[in-house]
Amino acid sequence: MTHTRRSHIEERGGASLAGAAANRAAMVLVVALAALGAVSGCKRNRVESDVTGVSLTIHYDVAVGFRSFRITGLVGNASAFQPGMLPDPPRPLTKGTETLVILLPDALAGQTILLRVDGLAGDTVVGNGAQAVTLQRSRLVEGELTMGPVVVCGDHVMRMGFEQCDDGNTVDGDGCSSICMIEPAAACGPITCASGCCQDGVCEP
Repeated sequence: MTHTRRSHIEERGGASLAGAAANRAAMVLVVALAALGAVSGCKRNRVESDVTGVSLTIHYDVAVGFRSFRITGLVGNASAFQPGMLPDPPRPLTKGTETLVILLPDALAGQTILLRVDGLAGDTVVGNGAQAVTLQRSRLVEGELTMGPVVVCGDHVMRMGFEQCDDGNTVDGDGCSSICMIEPAAACGPITCASGCCQDGVCEP
């Protein structure tokens, strides 16, 4: 039987993670956000350990005005799960630290997943963060990241997890693409490089 690829997002105070994990063959992602309106009490906030996934701690500056986080994941260049958004509905995030639990299929054990977090104020992205973790079967792997400024391609500042290069422009064909991804060496040559010099697929000054 073929399972439909879908995701489910809930807050920590909702249904138990154990129950969600029991259905993980058909689920790609379960995200639970601690401390955002969750019911108090140790049992309600405890995360079961017999699951495959990531416990991700996000640090942020409350002055930025985040109201929600959009979570995506990549294994290589492929999406690992459908993007999730928390809290839902959005509301002011004022604690400076939040913890997300991302439950994933056991089949991803051993893979390194790049987690990306976009911080939003309304519909506007006002910060980004990224962290790579290697998944282990039946374990919640710890991950931690700090939200930084919005990534801007072409500003000469390379942000790991979002950019593979940043050559200070948004021009294709010079070894670093208009979205700051490394282009194949064939894309870089005497015609596309102002100096006429190309080294390892990147134009030399």
